[in-house]
Amino acid sequence: MPRYYRYSALLLPLAVLALAACDDKGPASPPDDKPGAAAAVAIAAGDGQRAAPGAPVADSLTVRVADAKGRAVAGAVVTWTVASGGGTLSNSSSVTAATGQARVQWTLGLGEGAQTVTASVGALTPVTFTATGTVTATGTGTIAGAGGIIGLSDGTRVIFPAGAVPAGTQVSVAQEDPATFFDGTDQTQRVVLSFTSSVTDFAQDVEIRVPLPTGMTEADSARVYAGVIHMPAGVVRIAESTVKQFGGRPYIVVRTRRFAPPAANGPAAAANAVSLDRDNWALGWGPVPPSSAQLVLPYYSQGSTPFCAAVSLQILTRAVNNDDLNTVPQAIGMIGADESGVSGWEWLLLPSIGTVVKGRTGVKPTRTLWTAAETSALKEYLKREIGVNGRPVLLHTSGESHALVVAGYRGDTFVLHNPASTYAAVGYTDSTWTAMNRKQGALSNFVTVVIPKAITARSGWLSVNIIDQALGILRPALGPGDPTTSYRSRWDYTQSQGYSFRDGNVRVDPLPGTVATFTVPGELQLANSSLTDQVNASVWLDITAVGAPAGEGHYAVRGDVTIGANRTANFKPASVPVDTFRYNRGTATQYQATVSALVNNTLVDRQSLQFSIASVTPVLTAVVPAAADVGGVVELRGSQLGSSRYHNRVDFNGVEATQVVGWQNDLVRVKVPQNATSGSVRLWRGDVPSNPLPFTVQEYRTSQGFELGWGKATENVQVNVSIAVEAASDGAGWRTVFEERSAFDPQQWVRLYFGTKAPPAGGASTYRVTVDVKDFATTVHQGDLSFVRAYWVVRSQTPNGLPTTTIQGSTLNITEEASVYAKQADLFLVFQARNPQTGDVDYFEDSAGFGISFSPSHVGMR
Repeated sequence: MPRYYRYSALLLPLAVLALAACDDKGPASPPDDKPGAAAAVAIAAGDGQRAAPGAPVADSLTVRVADAKGRAVAGAVVTWTVASGGGTLSNSSSVTAATGQARVQWTLGLGEGAQTVTASVGALTPVTFTATGTVTATGTGTIAGAGGIIGLSDGTRVIFPAGAVPAGTQVSVAQEDPATFFDGTDQTQRVVLSFTSSVTDFAQDVEIRVPLPTGMTEADSARVYAGVIHMPAGVVRIAESTVKQFGGRPYIVVRTRRFAPPAANGPAAAANAVSLDRDNWALGWGPVPPSSAQLVLPYYSQGSTPFCAAVSLQILTRAVNNDDLNTVPQAIGMIGADESGVSGWEWLLLPSIGTVVKGRTGVKPTRTLWTAAETSALKEYLKREIGVNGRPVLLHTSGESHALVVAGYRGDTFVLHNPASTYAAVGYTDSTWTAMNRKQGALSNFVTVVIPKAITARSGWLSVNIIDQALGILRPALGPGDPTTSYRSRWDYTQSQGYSFRDGNVRVDPLPGTVATFTVPGELQLANSSLTDQVNASVWLDITAVGAPAGEGHYAVRGDVTIGANRTANFKPASVPVDTFRYNRGTATQYQATVSALVNNTLVDRQSLQFSIASVTPVLTAVVPAAADVGGVVELRGSQLGSSRYHNRVDFNGVEATQVVGWQNDLVRVKVPQNATSGSVRLWRGDVPSNPLPFTVQEYRTSQGFELGWGKATENVQVNVSIAVEAASDGAGWRTVFEERSAFDPQQWVRLYFGTKAPPAGGASTYRVTVDVKDFATTVHQGDLSFVRAYWVVRSQTPNGLPTTTIQGSTLNITEEASVYAKQADLFLVFQARNPQTGDVDYFEDSAGFGISFSPSHVGMR
């Protein structure tokens, strides 16, 4: 309080003096503090600040204008100029207030480091303000409600306008390694930015600026592109972008309301990321080539199915990996999507697309979604990939819900490799960009898939296509009211192998064991994608039972096919009984049907399908007769006995019947084998036996000494012989005890066996032998084989000569009877030729013959 009163007392006399002065009636003189003309400009505030590039400095730039005595000059015009750094000012000029001061707001340019602004008044020496643009490597900052900028050292800026996010929003921006997202090396330079933000959706557009090489202008906007990476699938969703100049440097500019794609546009994103793809070639290394060499690609057909994208993937993966012999159905099964029910870019966002490509080629595909607003950039992208990188591009158009492969271009006309081409032509059809884009509406989009790997250079491809419904397996009608059933191979996305066999729309696995015929009702197609040359190929259809022993369960058929350039051809083998390759087990057996194409005996492509057939059990209903001699013919009647003897057999109490007279699915005729005993008879289909039926083997004798063969011949004689031996030893009539049909080697004896019922004690066995000789040829003395002599020889007795038989045409028939008592007897047929020069007949020395030897002394009871 004492200080207060002293302070007040000092003020009072001053006030009085002032009043006295005002009352002074004398002449007034000019006050000493009236400023004169502006004489100097000085920095008052705002120099030496630091801020993020592109952001405003915290304090205004302020100058003071004074006269020669240092007094403030009001009303002076101050001119503000950005001298360096490319920043912006709130005004280019301002007027000093009574204090002599003038202010302006400064937003720094996007560059890092020192930036300057000059302030000048008339001709006075100007002053220079300096600020430093500073960014951090991590680009982390807090955005206020008034906005802000996050910058990186390379010049990348993320600019939040006022009101874009609430005050205090934390944002981090960082550069990522592009190799994390993209495989392969090419002419594309990429920058990948990752974002972390506490706010997902922005109220205003946030601007992302990434610097481009010097020389780019807005006219190059179609040659750069930017988009959001969908993390699970690795797909880049293109965002609208443009090229703009800031501070004399070009930038690609993207405006967005969010950093990650919304979940409604596809599978939810796992992370926020924006991909800015910059192609060096497209950034000014040269103009787009007016045309490109057409890429020669393998061709696969979708037939009448909707699986165009899977077939196009087959084309791409085979083009870059010549050793890849995976099939279209394998791609369908791995993708596991119904293309007819999912349209547009959503289908291609599936991660399994990348899995197919990575597994087949070793690299991840580059997949990009383009909306209708980016079609100009898409056109340039297609040209860059094909013309510069030499890569085909899978193009999926949502307007047509169709995928195809772009293989070349001439100007704005593109060469399409279409899996839905007509039967005769492979593809390589021309289409203008206008026509390609015509069917795309405002909400339509394109998806591109590129494999970042060089394709296999070659002049042409020969491809094998097992088209949908190509293979069929038939089950015959099993009774009245039971129609024949046809099972077809169908491409099937619900199965891991990508196909199934179906009865109509019903999947059947395994197929029933009662199936009987394998058919090819559809197309086994060969496609030659050469632009100039036809191809001659060998085509094989192999059907193999998986796991069967060598030589078992296999069928193969070959065809030779000529395919013209840019054409297809169809391989159509005949139907074949399933029993031709069936390997019947107690459980279902898996089979693999493979179509292989070979050129000059070298495999060029193959495609395979697998199917399973259930086990089939044969059923015996009767054996007729139920008792018979060894060598007697027995009928086995029943069902599912098999269409042929192949892999099937009959046994009599465990002894296999090796002589089969006939084999049908409901009737089998065999001869009772040697060493058979009474018991049961069974029929086996592969490893599966029928039900047993009882059978009695009647008493019989065995002749161990019965031989059939040629005598020694000095000339070449070839004869096909049919021999039947019948026996009549008990008054019951003739019984066939031996029958053989074969061609005999004149230099080799063949031992054969037959049996008869035991004769009465001490009685004689009478045999009737019938010999048919057919289709013989000889070079005996260049003569003619004109007649045959036949005679019996009983050992140690004079031969019993038979009449000479003259050959009629090429057939000889001799039927003779001989009684054989406990002695050995031989029947000889001697072929003789007449010498055309002398007319003489050459008998034994130059003749050829064969003999049948009966040796009752070797007969034994069983």
